[in-house]
Amino acid sequence: MDAIARSRLPDPVPANEKHFMKCLRIMLAVLPKRSADEISGELFVAAYQRKLGHYSNEAINFLADRAMERCQWFPTIFECLEIIGDWRRNDEFVQRRILAQRLANRERDARQKERWEAERLDRWEVTQEQIDAMTEQAREFCASVGQIGKTEDGKYVPHAQTIEGEF
Repeated sequence: MDAIARSRLPDPVPANEKHFMKCLRIMLAVLPKRSADEISGELFVAAYQRKLGHYSNEAINFLADRAMERCQWFPTIFECLEIIGDWRRNDEFVQRRILAQRLANRERDARQKERWEAERLDRWEVTQEQIDAMTEQAREFCASVGQIGKTEDGKYVPHAQTIEGEF
């Protein structure tokens, strides 16, 4: 799980040109822009496509939505990059990675809890309730290594009780 949680995400699929152009047209329709002749208009579109076209459809949607909410004028490429910098990827790969992180953390926590329990046993800080909650196999093992005691009548008890009983 740790390997999946730390793995590099694959690059997102770039926005398809049709979708990119649709979002650009919507922004152009909503946000005022200095008028341009046909040649500079083509260069304008090509420059935006070159600088922003590698972002996914979702990122371009985010850009268009935020630009229409925040900007009074059509944003420059620099402003578009700032806006898109706030976008957070949330596709199936990200969700899989989040799940792997969650599972790895849960496993780490469970192992840490087991270590703490073992340390408590090593210090003989175990209660009768905890011993009673153990499986028979765990009680036998703990008794065999001296972490808990076993009375003459076969009951497993905290080690301190067997020491007290000996005096």
